[in-house]
Amino acid sequence: MRFPELHGRDLDGRSVYLPTDVGSDPTLLLVRFAPQPSREAETWLPLVADVADAVPGFWCYDLLVLPEFPDGVEEALTEDLHAPLTDGGDVPGVRALTAHTDVDAFRRALVLDRPARIYALLLREGRVQWRAFGPLTVPLDRSLRAAVTPTSSGDANDLVVP
Repeated sequence: MRFPELHGRDLDGRSVYLPTDVGSDPTLLLVRFAPQPSREAETWLPLVADVADAVPGFWCYDLLVLPEFPDGVEEALTEDLHAPLTDGGDVPGVRALTAHTDVDAFRRALVLDRPARIYALLLREGRVQWRAFGPLTVPLDRSLRAAVTPTSSGDANDLVVP
């Protein structure tokens, strides 16, 4: 599944264009639709820090997707609305990103039908290679680690976890 074009800003105001700016390295998006971090989102952070240390080029975006506002309003609200998952602390490999878009179209394009849940999407070369929702579990931990680690032939696993 191809990830749709999406423009966002990090908490320093820098623009990020997904999926273009993430390139071919494995990138995990922790997608949420509410400004408040959830407990299920926070369950992913230890795994993210561990994988960031172990896999060169791996990165994670804490991606808050919100409706579109006029440009000046979006910029002013980015920092106020995006309470990072890291609660002010640094988690290696995690970068907060806020995107304002047509939320319904974005959710339809990626079949994200549970807006109250956290979604974990692994991107590589613009494609969603792996997906899950809800809190991290042991099976999801193992599955994601396998998906970010190249196989012996050099190809990445291409799994989709419901």
